[in-house]
Amino acid sequence: MGTVTGDVVVFIMGSISEHDVRAHERTVLMSVDDVMQLNVRETLAFFDGVPPESKKHATAIVAVCGEELGIGLLKHYLEGQSAQVDVRGPCTKGVRRGPRLDRWVRVQCPSLELPDVLFQVEVKNWSAHAIGGEPLPLDASPEAIAAYKVRNWSKEWDECTGIRKPGLAKLLEPMRPP
Repeated sequence: MGTVTGDVVVFIMGSISEHDVRAHERTVLMSVDDVMQLNVRETLAFFDGVPPESKKHATAIVAVCGEELGIGLLKHYLEGQSAQVDVRGPCTKGVRRGPRLDRWVRVQCPSLELPDVLFQVEVKNWSAHAIGGEPLPLDASPEAIAAYKVRNWSKEWDECTGIRKPGLAKLLEPMRPP
């Protein structure tokens, strides 16, 4: 199987990809058995551009399928980088109670220097509709996207003390591999 590590991935909805991925329709794996066809450009416009028709609906959609959508988009992105991706979940310590993360994601991609890495993944919604969210236009420059990611990441992570929000400390706990 190769080396297994417990790295943490925080998926940033709407800003993980380059501009070319933002403009195409994709088939996204939502779970092991379900596939959903979606227009990535329209989805990002809906969540990050704050069109009038998205108000209140975006929150409901994230509540129902936000994790699956986030994991599906992450898987799609990694496969676009020629990675072999296996999604399993949930990610737990192997006990009934205690911290849980959304999924295990095994990635094999020599071009990304990931010969065989098992990530414990927690999906967080940083769309414009999230608490404290801000719009990110579809035509945002790479510099604007980078600044957006840094601003959002700094809300979660302090360079000196680590995770800012106690409820997110579970992200750094090693979970029991599948």
